[in-house]
Amino acid sequence: MTAADAADGAECVVLRWESEAQRRLGSALSSFIRGQVQGQIADVVGGLVLGAAYGTLAWPLALIQASDVLDGPWAIAQQRADKAGVRLAEALLARAQGNRPVTLVGFGMGARVVLQCLRRLRRRGGAGRGIVETAVCMGTPYSADPAVWHEAAQVCAHRLINAYSATDWILALVYRSSSLCRIVAGLQPIAAARPGGASNLRSVDVSHLVKCQWDYRDHLPDLLRLVGVSPRHAPAHTAAPAAAVDA
Repeated sequence: MTAADAADGAECVVLRWESEAQRRLGSALSSFIRGQVQGQIADVVGGLVLGAAYGTLAWPLALIQASDVLDGPWAIAQQRADKAGVRLAEALLARAQGNRPVTLVGFGMGARVVLQCLRRLRRRGGAGRGIVETAVCMGTPYSADPAVWHEAAQVCAHRLINAYSATDWILALVYRSSSLCRIVAGLQPIAAARPGGASNLRSVDVSHLVKCQWDYRDHLPDLLRLVGVSPRHAPAHTAAPAAAVDA
C-alpha cells in the first residue's frame, strides 16, 4: 500500500503492518495450493465467471474441508487489517504526512486496511475529509455492500476505486468458507447507491490480468496504470482494456 506515487514526483510511503500475520497467511495459502486442490478448482470453476455465480456456486465438500487450513490465518489477518486501518486513519488525522493530500493503494488484505481507514475517517466527520484524494482497493476481502463503499467514498476528495477480478478463485473459496457474506468487493463491481445518483466511486474489472490474489502484486504497475493512478510510470503492455463501472 502506498501513500503516493513516487513516479509522479510525489513522496512514496509504504505501510508495514502485521508482517508475521501476513507471513502465516501466505504460508497457509501455499500449503493449500500444494494440497492438490488446484485440479479440483479447475473442475468446479472451469471458465465460470465467479463474480456472477459466486453466491450460488456449490463447492465440493472435499474442497471446503481442504480450505479449513486457511480459516485461522485468514481470520487473524482480517482482524489485524481492521486494526491497521484504524491506526492509519489516526496517523493521517494527526497529519503525519503534513498537509498534503494522499493517495492510498492496497491489494488483498492491504485493500481492507485502506477501506477501514476510510470508514474511520468518515466517522470523524469534517476532520476526516480532504485528507485522502484518491483511494484504490484491489481484490478487497470485504463485503460489496453499496452503503459501506459509498460512505467510504465520501471521504475521498477525488475518487474511490474498487478493482476486482471475477475469476479470483482463492478469494471466492476462502470467503465462501469463512463468511456468511455472499457479495464480495474483490469479485464484483459495487452497485449504485441509488439509480442515477452521482458518486465518486468507480469499479474497474481487471479479470484479464488477475486470476487469483497474488496476481495483484505481480501486475501492480499495470494495474495502477489501468486505474489512472500511475499513467506515466507503469509499463503500457496490458493485453486488454479494463471495463469501468461508475457506481
